[in-house]
Amino acid sequence: MSLGTITGTTTTTHFSFIVEGTAQKFEYVCFNHEGKQVLAQILDLKRDEQKTLAYCAILGYHDGSTKSLRTPPAPGEHVEIAPDELISKVIELKSEHGGFLGFLDGKNIPVHINLEEVLTKHLAVLAKSGAGKSYTVGVLLEEILKKKVPLVILDPHGEYSVMKYPNEDDREKLKEINLEPLSFIKQIQEFNAQNPLRLPVTLDSQELVNILPAKLNNQQLTLLYSCMQNCDHLDFDELIGELTLQESASKYALIDLLNYVRRMNIFSHAPTPLNEIVKPGRASIVNLKGRAPEESEILVAKLCKELFEARKRNLIPPFFLVLEEAHNFCPERSFGETKASKILRTIAAEGRKFGLGLALISQRPARVDKSVLSQCSTQIILKLTNPSDVKAVANSVEGMTKETEDILPTLPIGTALVTGVVDLPLLVNVRTRQTKHGGEAASIFDQQIIEETADPVILPTTTLKDLELMKNDDEEVITYKIPAVLLQCQGKAPFQLLIELNQGKIVRDINNAAFSEIPELNTLSPNQLAVVQKMSDKQWYHAADFADLGLDFALAHDMLQKLTKKGFFEVNKDKFKVKEDIPLDLEEVAFFGKLSFKEIKGEQIPQIISIEEVKKKISFMVPVIGEQPCSIIWHKVQKVKKCAESSDQEEESLLEMQ
Repeated sequence: MSLGTITGTTTTTHFSFIVEGTAQKFEYVCFNHEGKQVLAQILDLKRDEQKTLAYCAILGYHDGSTKSLRTPPAPGEHVEIAPDELISKVIELKSEHGGFLGFLDGKNIPVHINLEEVLTKHLAVLAKSGAGKSYTVGVLLEEILKKKVPLVILDPHGEYSVMKYPNEDDREKLKEINLEPLSFIKQIQEFNAQNPLRLPVTLDSQELVNILPAKLNNQQLTLLYSCMQNCDHLDFDELIGELTLQESASKYALIDLLNYVRRMNIFSHAPTPLNEIVKPGRASIVNLKGRAPEESEILVAKLCKELFEARKRNLIPPFFLVLEEAHNFCPERSFGETKASKILRTIAAEGRKFGLGLALISQRPARVDKSVLSQCSTQIILKLTNPSDVKAVANSVEGMTKETEDILPTLPIGTALVTGVVDLPLLVNVRTRQTKHGGEAASIFDQQIIEETADPVILPTTTLKDLELMKNDDEEVITYKIPAVLLQCQGKAPFQLLIELNQGKIVRDINNAAFSEIPELNTLSPNQLAVVQKMSDKQWYHAADFADLGLDFALAHDMLQKLTKKGFFEVNKDKFKVKEDIPLDLEEVAFFGKLSFKEIKGEQIPQIISIEEVKKKISFMVPVIGEQPCSIIWHKVQKVKKCAESSDQEEESLLEMQ
């Protein structure tokens, strides 16, 4: 059926036609030219009292591959609505390395974007808050995981860990598009407060100055560089030790800054191996939720630098780096620099040469570094309403017309403008996700109801659902509720301690059942306390080293032996040292997890130690400014019992594991 007739001046790229039927903006049309069926797209419509004119861009025709016109179409040629087959062939919506993103707007034509292009030439996903940005990224990540491409996802809000679970709620919608709910539980590993990512403690001078939370003056820089030259291995402990030997008053501020970074628990002498972070067929999610912005910046800066250098030396496989809230990590320079700005600019400019693809996700494109955004050859743009954001996108996308720019504020939720796939942008309705979506806004009313009716709990990283999916047929998962208290303490900055109340131990790591005894410093005499405090650096000491405390050799030796019997020290011949698992600096065993409010059923472990007993011991070391009784949830996989065992035996085995 004819939609109209070509009129006026035509070129090999554009023409207009008088509309005789019903036409819509961005609709696909076709016409015959020299024996070929040519595809075009309506870019704009204008109407006066006599007629309606449609202005079109010519996309080409299919002859083994998509080809452009070499002569303009003839005026008077009839224009028709394009058949689906022609659209699919000309736009080439299928490819060998394609990922199923959704359907062409207004058509039942699947859109498969070339993942090889996306992964090697960088990607930006841009949209206002609530427009479906994270949902769309989730669809893309599903397709990338199916291709077994390694992923590293930097996740400030903890939205992506639920991709481990299938989207059972939309099973019927998925069935309509020949898909089904999908679980990636075995392909996804998450680094968070319970399973922390540790980065190498060794830093070069430039890195160290970059990550410090304050700008140094010339005197401090001179002192710092001088101390660095005296260190065999540049790490926090050695550098702080070197600074303490200096006579300059500038050392105190530097020591405070270094201790501040050290207490973030980002750096370690036993870092997470990079080949554990980047693995074929695996996604590593670095959950930054709950971290201060400055900590997140430092972690992202150091991790990206380590990964980039490792990829340059071919020590890890090619991978795709996904950065949520990109405007917070690589902002436009007028908004200031972050600690991660420099390395992200380097990755954007050079990463593709080394097989390191980058995806930037942002709700404020105007605040993203233009030099980084311009490196993203593929852009998926959802609804944008802020004029400066719309303008920033228009400036970064090659070939974006005024007509396309005007549609951005009017895009429906879930409809994306995809650029870089073909010469003209595509409007795509994003498909239903196969995995759960974690980006919904939280309801404050729901949270209030939960906190009034549910129990405060500390949850492990590995959930009950994880274990149920991974266990063998002859195994079952038992849930235990261990009584605990979460103490808020005041050091140089506020921090938390988690104490279990069955044996009264500090919980360092829930997942690996790592505990520390609370040092009973309140039971020591003043001289004993002075000895323990002198030895808090956990170095080896001899009885002759305590003359400065007014203790002679015999008295000091007797005191060291008594403290060893009390469990404070280990001994090697005639030398003594504080045990490694005795935390004299409680900030070193701070708890970084979060309290949840959930009604969880499980076998209750009895409380033996009172909160007051715990607070008495802790208060001797650091002020306690708050407390929250709670339960630690612990899931144990065990063989299905053939006969019932007593609850006493269960509790005993649990405590033995602790």
